[in-house]
Amino acid sequence: MFAQSSVPIILGSLNPDNSAPRSPSLVPISASYVESLSCILVYFKYDMGEVDYDLVNITTSNTVSGTIDSDSGSQVIMMSGDAGCYSITFTLSSGVQYYGEFEIL
Repeated sequence: MFAQSSVPIILGSLNPDNSAPRSPSLVPISASYVESLSCILVYFKYDMGEVDYDLVNITTSNTVSGTIDSDSGSQVIMMSGDAGCYSITFTLSSGVQYYGEFEIL
């Protein structure tokens, strides 16, 4: 169901000290925007505890922030689905950050 209407969000590391992997295949979080549900589906490759997120519509400056728990392996972040360019940042309790951008037309 999700694969037909989802857009992958490529995440990379924001850590300049190379303390986290930069290659998307090594990043422990994956995410997709699911158009039909106006949400972001987040998958965790392992339990990282609580993960903070900041979702910003760069076009309108609207921001949604929160904390999700990675222990279940996946979480849903609800959003407006409004058109615009978006950025999402995930911050682990260790301070390691992962960042991605996507666009909704």
